[in-house]
Amino acid sequence: MLQPAHEYYAVLQRDYATRIRQLVPKYDELVRCTVDALRQRSPRTVLDIGSGDGSMSQVVLEALPEVRLTAVDASPAMSAEAGRQLERFGKRATVVRADILHFEPEEPFDAVFSNLVLHNIPFPEKRQLLGTIAGRLRDGGLFLWGDLIRHPDPVVQRRLVSERRAFALSEGCPEDIVEWNFRKESGDDYPFTTVKAAEALKRAGFARADLVWQHDTFALFLAEAH
Repeated sequence: MLQPAHEYYAVLQRDYATRIRQLVPKYDELVRCTVDALRQRSPRTVLDIGSGDGSMSQVVLEALPEVRLTAVDASPAMSAEAGRQLERFGKRATVVRADILHFEPEEPFDAVFSNLVLHNIPFPEKRQLLGTIAGRLRDGGLFLWGDLIRHPDPVVQRRLVSERRAFALSEGCPEDIVEWNFRKESGDDYPFTTVKAAEALKRAGFARADLVWQHDTFALFLAEAH
């Protein structure tokens, strides 16, 4: 992750639960779709890539009481906060501070999910990571990838961004954070279009890659390992 992303998330973390819902209009719906997809597969071991403060890991652990989850994030502050958030789950939750591009688990997982993280990674490294994720899954394992996307039509893209900006401000997000967020998205982020994301998943070795949810500039993909 580039330094601007680290700085941005350090600021966002100060009131993350509120800010993410101001900047991602259907955030709770995205989370719910991810958890529902995991629940339908009943995985025993799950990896959260780019776990941040552990809030998404916590939702998964609560919804799937048989799951053992590993939460990985590169940020010392985020990993520390995730450790505090997930401590109550005991041995069911393991927090690892590591760069997601170089994380080496001891065993494959039944499922992997990533929520609003991979758009921070440049395209070549992202494609490499998708291949690594495919290799970290057991046969038939599930990867749920929720992320920022880009519309292929620049006119539509500008309209969607404008609508999101207006929504964030109307919900009380400070103007400086709104400006920083959209400046980062336009200059420091690497979002795929939905078509390019599905292509990247298939080239990474997944047997299938389906778009299962989309709203404005966010989408959720379900990919299955061979």
